[in-house]
Amino acid sequence: KGKVIFLNFWATWCMPCVAELPSINKLYNQFKNDDIVFLLISKENSEKVKSYQQRKNYDVPFYIQDDKSYIPRMYFSPGIPTTFIINKKGAIIKASSGAEDWDDKEFVETVRELVQ
Repeated sequence: KGKVIFLNFWATWCMPCVAELPSINKLYNQFKNDDIVFLLISKENSEKVKSYQQRKNYDVPFYIQDDKSYIPRMYFSPGIPTTFIINKKGAIIKASSGAEDWDDKEFVETVRELVQ
């Protein structure tokens, strides 16, 4: 609580995930100094994800979900990409399954309002 959370579940082999990553990275770069945390979570091998991030020159941080990771049940989804936008009070304000353009003008305005 206290920060906006952009929570995204993805994988390097998932074409819709790969398609939306450039827009997530742009959004991250636009708001990285604001009260928002970007959590992009993959279940893949950490070296594979790290290599992918470097190859694509992404600034947004990637995290690995392993057997010791605790992710609340409410965030489980049968498919990826799945994204949750959580406001500063901890309420989910958007849940999305499938690729989206996360740096489109309307969503950027929404994020701007949330981080204020």
